[in-house]
Amino acid sequence: MLSTITISNIRDIPIEDIASDLDITVRNHKSLCPFHDDHHPSMKFWPSSNTCRCFVCNETWNNISLVMRHKNMNFLEACRWIGNARNIFIEEDTRRGAEATRTTKRSAEATRTTKRSAEAREGIRSSAEARVMAQARSKPPSPNTYHLTPNTIDTLAFGLVEASQSMANSFCKAAVESGYLTAEQMQRAANRYHLGSTKAGDVIFWQIDERQRVREGKIMAYENDCHRSRVRKPMTVSWLMKHRMKDADGKPLLPDTWRYAPCLFGLHLLSTGTVAIVESEKTAIICSEWFPECTWMATGGMGNLSVEMLRPLVDTTNPRPIIVFPDTDPEGKTYQKWKAVCEQAKEVLGQYVMISDLLERMASKEEKERKVDVVDAAAHSNTQPRPLTCPTGILSPRGEEKVSNDRP
Repeated sequence: MLSTITISNIRDIPIEDIASDLDITVRNHKSLCPFHDDHHPSMKFWPSSNTCRCFVCNETWNNISLVMRHKNMNFLEACRWIGNARNIFIEEDTRRGAEATRTTKRSAEATRTTKRSAEAREGIRSSAEARVMAQARSKPPSPNTYHLTPNTIDTLAFGLVEASQSMANSFCKAAVESGYLTAEQMQRAANRYHLGSTKAGDVIFWQIDERQRVREGKIMAYENDCHRSRVRKPMTVSWLMKHRMKDADGKPLLPDTWRYAPCLFGLHLLSTGTVAIVESEKTAIICSEWFPECTWMATGGMGNLSVEMLRPLVDTTNPRPIIVFPDTDPEGKTYQKWKAVCEQAKEVLGQYVMISDLLERMASKEEKERKVDVVDAAAHSNTQPRPLTCPTGILSPRGEEKVSNDRP
């Protein structure tokens, strides 16, 4: 039996150092997950809590449990492995009997996770509250369970994200039946973007930022042709959180003024590679499978692109390529609006953002009338989407890409 001091010393070892010992390469607190076939960095590390999480496997580990999973060891074996790898003296507890066992168990349990991960388990465990997002209804949460602090709001919201994750919605069904994605591709994309489902079968597009905070989201219905319903209007997740989550007295758990600023859909996937931004969540999801070389994000609407929305993408020490693909329209309004934002980003943020004129050049008059996006254009072309190199490394779905305002 290990002493409590030994276990405490082991828990203090940075989890990224342990990952390195396991031959897991961590860059910018992200890595490929070793537990599934990962091509996008889906494992996120938090040095502050000494934990990591894979958002495809939907599992969280501390430095000891990561070794347990990776090496298929029990708790004591993992602790001894870490001690040997990090040259830590392994002190055995010489006490015997039930009291020693109880003391060690209590100590291990007390230091097993951080306060935040404990709150997350509590939020996920409460399935009635978790159905707020998935079913737009729930039993009132206990006022003693959650308190209005930023951390617990974040934790509760992410618990709802996890509980709502499902492909049982109109979008996932239509994307597969319409031939945009195979069932396997749709499953990967749904896990990647944490797609949720409501009881009515609508899809939930969660907006999670680069710090893994739930910022906003949309609940949308889709038709069989994989275009959104013109009858059932989208609903924001924040409205549901403020109006459906109530305490035991029937009062809103969240204040009416509470609301995070929306962020790019897919921002939680931010890595060091090229970022491609489109208008609709549907387009980002499909393109993430068609062209996985890039990290695909969406603004959620023509008028949503802004300098502030682009700010989290800026890395002054290691600038990443960013390119936007505006939808087309007869007057070219979206293209001009997004071009202006790209110019502002260069001036305000010092970030060069390229804008693709792919659709402006190649879309027919009829396609512009329909306001098609890159997925629509590719799906209705006479040839299959094929990889062609463009100046940014983006793979264009139709013909060779040309990007306006090339960097001098």
